[in-house]
Amino acid sequence: MVLSQVTILGPGHMDIDFNVNAGGEWALSLSHDVQGEFPMDTNSILYGSGALMPDGIRTVRPSGSQWNFLGVSSGESIWVFPQVQGAAPNAVWPGLSTEQTSSSILGTWDPETPVVGSGKWMELSLVGMAYYGTATVHEFSMWTTGTFGTPNVWMSTKDGISGLDAFPMLPGGHSHMNWGFTSEGVYDLTFQLRTYLANGALAESDPVTVRFGINAIAVPEPGTIALLVMGGVLTILRRERSVAARNLKLSGPQRTS
Repeated sequence: MVLSQVTILGPGHMDIDFNVNAGGEWALSLSHDVQGEFPMDTNSILYGSGALMPDGIRTVRPSGSQWNFLGVSSGESIWVFPQVQGAAPNAVWPGLSTEQTSSSILGTWDPETPVVGSGKWMELSLVGMAYYGTATVHEFSMWTTGTFGTPNVWMSTKDGISGLDAFPMLPGGHSHMNWGFTSEGVYDLTFQLRTYLANGALAESDPVTVRFGINAIAVPEPGTIALLVMGGVLTILRRERSVAARNLKLSGPQRTS
């Protein structure tokens, strides 16, 4: 599939909007400040970079072991959609939004990550990645940059995909982070959302896939695809998993079946 046949989201602010209602139903969409709103449809939307946007997001990996999560050696090229818009004004600036969800409908729970404790979290988990291209090293990572430049790592495929590859947000929020890729090509990132409602019930979305193009003009034939999914399941767009396997710890309202 040639990428000129799809909508390419260009420079400017955009959000992946994920919101839930009191009945546990999720609403997912993409919104771009210039190009408008779009459904979450892998085959029609692409976040473009590189040759599609000159002087875009290519940089090099810094030195220091704290950057090993990126998956390449110090000084090697990486492509980053940055946390701060001014760092790459010619690229799309992707973020996450839960602004349409009220905290009053959610319960308190502990996602058991090393960084956050109990709260009314809405969690975005990476559950799969498909890469279309020719590179032998094709990793994705998501991190935020601390006050002194230290990375807080939320997701990294360097060591596979697990339940720790997750970004928690509070309802009514809006966040930006760094999205890093180690090579040119097309990346399909598959996410799943979860939270707990005020009555203790788990609300979990169907998997949804977001496509990023790094200096890419076409998606190769299926034979050149590389798959990486949590638990080894090779279904990218639709996927079920055991909630019990996440070994969640609730604080406050208890989970109901």
